[in-house]
Amino acid sequence: MFMLPRYLAVAALLLAPVGVLTAAETKVDLVYANGSKVCTFTSNVDPAVSLSTDGSNAGRIRVVSNEANPFSGAGCPTAAPDTISVSAVSAPGTAQVGTAFNVSFTPSGNPDYCTTEGSTLPGSVTNWWPVSQSTQLCSGATCTTTVTRSVTASVAGSHVFGVRCYKATASNSPVSSATATTTVSTTPTENCPAPAGTRVGTATIWHFGATNQSHANADTRVWDQVFGWNANNNTPNAFPQLTNGVQINVPLSANQYYAIEFTVPQTVTNTFRYSFMTYDTSWQPAVGSGATPIAVAISKCPGAFNNNVVAGTVGANCALNMSPQGDVLGIAVNSAYTSRCILTRGERYYVNIVFADTSTPGTSNCTGQCKFSMRTSQDSAKAEE
Repeated sequence: MFMLPRYLAVAALLLAPVGVLTAAETKVDLVYANGSKVCTFTSNVDPAVSLSTDGSNAGRIRVVSNEANPFSGAGCPTAAPDTISVSAVSAPGTAQVGTAFNVSFTPSGNPDYCTTEGSTLPGSVTNWWPVSQSTQLCSGATCTTTVTRSVTASVAGSHVFGVRCYKATASNSPVSSATATTTVSTTPTENCPAPAGTRVGTATIWHFGATNQSHANADTRVWDQVFGWNANNNTPNAFPQLTNGVQINVPLSANQYYAIEFTVPQTVTNTFRYSFMTYDTSWQPAVGSGATPIAVAISKCPGAFNNNVVAGTVGANCALNMSPQGDVLGIAVNSAYTSRCILTRGERYYVNIVFADTSTPGTSNCTGQCKFSMRTSQDSAKAEE
């Protein structure tokens, strides 16, 4: 029921002594804010205005109109705009391949549906895949409360979960959530030896020639935060990205090692080749001031460097002592490349790095804080040496 203030009821009675105002078109002005605002209500019915004189509605004026929008004037109140929003995504910081974990978010404003758009995932994730507008995480009534999805990652790496919500009548549709990142890793099933020291979890990695050179708190357990990190736009990429490789400088203390996990995609071709090469820029201690080599090994076991262990789980040419002046360790999937470490499609591996000798990885040749520099490249377009 449209209600008018008492003074307007008096004005109506003056116009219609019998309590009813009739006209082909009646306009009622609602004046408020000390007369500074006016909203006009237009009626085209007969009677347009009537006064209730008895019962619980006594003293009320009733104004009736059949027009679709009877209000006009700058003083008319406007309805609040129809808008939607979505909370930041909530997800654990770490998880294991093949083990379910929960990802949740809370939409507001009753969106029509929310999707997985805004996510960056290195492989399929059950209940959150594929990343597409057609992958709806909720719709209709299920978008009116917190949405929780039990998801399972199929590969290791940085999994960035994002949400985008849509509503046809909302003035701000679509809206995107803040993302959450889960670092997914695996537990080796092989009979692995005790690792050589303490595995580094995070580090600040320096990227030469990049827009954002310092990558702070990189999760060094996974490929896409180290060799797969694009420092020009701060995005993670699964092996074998980046296509053009990276040039990085990495800190590593005595009795610590890196075990950087990656999985070889089924899609790599027989001509695929990849290389790790050291160089002396920013090596610490510097060349000429006591620089020592690093041991690098590609293994199924994190922290394994011994040639016999590595050869037993992977094959020949997969462990090398690399000096600062341009030593190279190459990998491939085609056994025709006999000088390279041959990997298998679909299998998980670790790039293990330590300041020590491959035969004695537990005996550090680093005193205090050391650094090494390495560049990577995909060699498929190059002739094999």
